Order: sequence, then structure tokens, then C-alpha cells
Amino acid sequence: MKQNIIDPYVGRRIRDYRKKLGWTLSELGEKLETSPQQMQKYEQGRSRISVDILYKLSLIMAIKYEYFFEGFEKNGEFLAKFDVNGKMPEERKRPIDVLLIENNPEEALTTRQAIEKSPVAVNFHVLHTGKQAIHFLKNGQHVSTFPRPEIIILELNIPKEDGHLTLREIKRDRRFSDIPVIILANCVERDTMVKAYQNNAAGFIRKPLNFDEYCDHINLTLQYWSRVVTLPQMDSAEPIPLDPGPTGE
Repeated sequence: MKQNIIDPYVGRRIRDYRKKLGWTLSELGEKLETSPQQMQKYEQGRSRISVDILYKLSLIMAIKYEYFFEGFEKNGEFLAKFDVNGKMPEERKRPIDVLLIENNPEEALTTRQAIEKSPVAVNFHVLHTGKQAIHFLKNGQHVSTFPRPEIIILELNIPKEDGHLTLREIKRDRRFSDIPVIILANCVERDTMVKAYQNNAAGFIRKPLNFDEYCDHINLTLQYWSRVVTLPQMDSAEPIPLDPGPTGE
């Protein structure tokens, strides 16, 4: 497995700014509502930092979230450790393909509006049930309006369906199990969060009542997955179609 170089870089940026503020690990951990030991793991790059944690840190430290990634693309110490077919793609060549699974049309519209306010170029598609999403993913050859998604945003509380079951169904099919699934929820209980992460969710987005705050959450998520994380399709100039498999089921 190739070493992840983004986490240590972000961790170093957090440590440097914490020291600039004159805070100890314990003081920052208390503000973030986590232990000094966990805070140390974040700073050392031994624990992956979710977009939710980065957003909280940007508020706590009163800095823009872009600070955590500034200079990354020019840092030879880190780039020398990274190899994708001999080089790291310099930039995304096309919009990121985002599939939203959301039952409520009004909520789906709100998410679309939040995405449209982001400067990130997005190719966006909505499906309203988990069954529709699984059918879409398994029968890609029959859908010409949208390619293989690069990330999936899943509303966990789908009426008459269990969002956890939809998540497990996505993750157990090798044709599309590599697609990151980000959970969307109005509230996040610890047990629910743990269960989703055990089912290989890539992260959580809380849906705040304030629209501007929700736009910030969505924008930070898109920035992270389109500009910070290297996804298999980011260096492809053309959309990649879904693989329906030998049976097309």
C-alpha cells in the first residue's frame, strides 16, 4: 500500500498553526472535544482527518480551511514519496461526477443549490431511492445521461429504506465498491456514525438548518474530493462509463 502523504502534511500544518497560537495539544483537543492523544495522531498524520474535523478546526483556529493544504503541490519532501504511474496529476481535467441519493425533492434541490454556489465544477445527478441507485450502478450500459460517479452522497434516512443497507449493497459489489460514499444526515448519533464507518462510509456531512453553513459544508467536501484527494478518474478528459458486468444486472 502506498503511503498517504496528505494526512502528514495537513497534520504538520495544524501543528505549526497551533504552536503559532501558543496552544498545547490538550488545549486544542479540548476545543475540538477530543483527547490530546487523538490530537497528536492527527498532527502526526497517523489518523485520517475528516472534512468535518477540518471544518471545525478552521472555525476554532479562525483560519480559512484552504490553509491546511497551502503549499502542498509545491512541497518536494512530500511529493517525492508519491507515485501515480510515475507522476501525480497536476490538476483535474474535467468536472467531478457526483451522485446524490436523496428521497426528498426539496432537500435534493437545496443540495443542488449548495453545489451550484461552490466554485468546484460538478457533474451532478440525483436518484431518489436506494433501489434506484443500485439499479443504476449495476446497469450502467442502459444509462446514457450520467457516467460512473466519482463520489456518492447518500441521505441516510431514506423513508421505507435503510440507508445502511444501501451503503452495504454498494460496498459489497466489486464493480463500484471503490466509489467513496459520503453520508448526509440531519443529525449524527455516535452509534449511527460508527455503524456507517464500519460499513465503509467515507465520511459524514451534517445538514445544518442554516443554508449558508450547509453551503460551506458542501463546498469543503467538494474541494476535498476534487482537489485534495486523488481519484482514479481525475486525470481522465472524458467521463468513464459504468461497468454493467457480464450479466448487466
